[in-house]
Amino acid sequence: MRLEALPISAALRDELTQLIEWYDTSLNWDYPPDPGPWREPECRAFNAAVRRALDQLRTELGDRWVIADEFEDEHEDPDLDRYLVDPVSFRR
Repeated sequence: MRLEALPISAALRDELTQLIEWYDTSLNWDYPPDPGPWREPECRAFNAAVRRALDQLRTELGDRWVIADEFEDEHEDPDLDRYLVDPVSFRR
């Protein structure tokens, strides 16, 4: 479903769009299986923002919708430091 089709406020729709764009910065666009650039503090900030947005989404949609609680927290990739030393030769 597209965000525009949801019966939610424009502010929440904008927040969800920003979260999608923020999440996209967590990916390694050169080679997605390799570690992304986020350190743990950014992961924690993102996780908190997603939880706030999910709470607001549940509030705005009310009992008419069921929002599954399937969000898995983002965490810093444990191989990030090793990857940053030599991205070209990095292998998991």
